Amino acid sequence: MYNSHLLYSVALSVLSSPAGTGLYDLMERSVTPEFLYKSLTENSRAVTQPFVAVRYSPDPLMAAREILAEAEKGQIGVTGYWGSDYPPLLREISHPPVVLYHHGALDLEPAIAVVGTRKPDHASLKVTERIVSDLVSWGFSIVSGMALGIDRAAHTSALSGKGRTAGILANGIDILYPLGNRDLYDRIRSTAGSVLVSEYPPGIHAGKWTFVRRNRIISGLCPATVVIQAGERSGALITARYATEQNREVFACSGHSFDESYGGCHRLIRNGAHLLAKTADILVELPPRTEAKGKEEKAGRGDISEPEPSLPLTGTDCGEGAYPPDSPPYRILKYLGNAEVDIDTVIRNIGLTTESIHESLVLLELEGRVSRKGNVVSRSGGGK
Repeated sequence: MYNSHLLYSVALSVLSSPAGTGLYDLMERSVTPEFLYKSLTENSRAVTQPFVAVRYSPDPLMAAREILAEAEKGQIGVTGYWGSDYPPLLREISHPPVVLYHHGALDLEPAIAVVGTRKPDHASLKVTERIVSDLVSWGFSIVSGMALGIDRAAHTSALSGKGRTAGILANGIDILYPLGNRDLYDRIRSTAGSVLVSEYPPGIHAGKWTFVRRNRIISGLCPATVVIQAGERSGALITARYATEQNREVFACSGHSFDESYGGCHRLIRNGAHLLAKTADILVELPPRTEAKGKEEKAGRGDISEPEPSLPLTGTDCGEGAYPPDSPPYRILKYLGNAEVDIDTVIRNIGLTTESIHESLVLLELEGRVSRKGNVVSRSGGGK
């Protein structure tokens, strides 16, 4: 059963002309939704937004009761801006959603947005898989917009890697769109830790403007947005623009010269977006508070005095003796011993940056000195 806070939050979310009433300015002052609703409607007739009134009552409070009943019937979670589980990063953006409807929990942090064209080439799909696989292995959730193309690849790669993903919808959460993502919709709903999210009540269909507004949520949930492949008119550029306005980091992958399908990415890079050469580039630029779940880093990611992963010394030693003492590979191998260890545990206890550890693990894996199964790493037979 819903409480009055939630009832008034939903009523505010469907109130006509929210920006014109000063709703968002007042939200920042932390007044209660009840007080806010009554203040905004005491001198004017409260009316439900027309696109919502097509399905629900023209009276916002009555519409809110109908919406909450519909959500309860469909087992849809409803979280208001004033709720304790409302995503903190989303609260910081301009015009945040007053209410979020969701299948799954909203516990997404840390999260990275991955977006791009609906018509990707094979290379960009492989890049998406690689980047998402790396991010998931480091404990990040993947946020995207449930479109075909790069969005779909980002979601499916996260799920395939046993990670968490959030699909942000431009329509009511009970409406499946596009139909080609029916399997993905079902997979996200049935995967613990993953979530479908919408700011629109059940039964509300998408319009062109809802896709644009949806993009501010994708970027707003994350400290960084990655654009994999985007032409000059790609909707992914809108997400990147929102990220910039929200003071979040933007990364873009480059294509070949004269490749118009990457024209939007090239423009982003020219305008100051970070060129994404390897996944670890993302970690370097993230603010210090953004850490993979459960990680307590003992050194800053930007510490330029951190030793780089070292090539092995000459010889045939397959253990830590093949590396300079106190180098990252040496310390990792020494810490692993003969045990299978979760990578998060290595990061918490070894006293190196996340980036240095992951780069060293890639080096050690290429040389056959360690093996990885999901998020667990162990020394290979020759190194024991």
